[in-house]
Amino acid sequence: MQLIPTFCIAHRPPRLSAHLYDEIIETPKGHDYQALVSVVAHPVLAERAPEVGLMNVCGYRKIVTRKPDLPHNRISEAQCAQMPRAETEPHQGSDFLLCLHDFFAVGRRHRNIKEQWDSCHHRIDLYDCLNLAVAMGVMTHGERRALEAEPALIEGGVAMGVYPGSLVRQIVSVVFPLYQEFAKRYRSRFMRYDPRQRRCIAFLAERVETHFILRELRQRYAKLPNTEVFGCLTSSWDGPWEAGTMQ
Repeated sequence: MQLIPTFCIAHRPPRLSAHLYDEIIETPKGHDYQALVSVVAHPVLAERAPEVGLMNVCGYRKIVTRKPDLPHNRISEAQCAQMPRAETEPHQGSDFLLCLHDFFAVGRRHRNIKEQWDSCHHRIDLYDCLNLAVAMGVMTHGERRALEAEPALIEGGVAMGVYPGSLVRQIVSVVFPLYQEFAKRYRSRFMRYDPRQRRCIAFLAERVETHFILRELRQRYAKLPNTEVFGCLTSSWDGPWEAGTMQ
């Protein structure tokens, strides 16, 4: 069976076992990386995306696996080395393997994207980003309101999980100019945040891309969530780490 090409976005040596990916897309700490963080890899993802067929994207320690009963899981690096690669690929007949993070189901606190963002991040950044998205024609006013009311997001956006390559190309072509413009306008503000919050463009990208991903899924599937589509965001890591950081 031919494996789906898998690309590992990494700012440091991967903690995932090398048998789970085919190519590393490095994100060196240059000027663009400081503001765009992992999103700086989006144009490379679009270049690598096949015109026909699927692609898999993972991080240096995270990959989506087939565990629909768990949204998140952590395994040791030794366990990762024993994981069959088939566990990171979609179920037969599906074109997706994604992590759906339902805020209320996971934390029992937040009911939608806006509520969670306002509680966990700087409110002004989501406000400015979505205003800019409307002004640039990335989404309509109605789509913006619907996105804020979504009860869940797709973790990692197009930078985590299995997608049709053509969809990745399409989404990146629309959203990456938005991220660049947001960084141009607001870099001086968010680069003064603490190390976690200054990664706001990566957090914003998850939410903006959720709009496009869920729109595609709703066109394809009569019912969501779909256990054939959604899996578990699995972390391979032996050391301590803090959620929401690059550590």
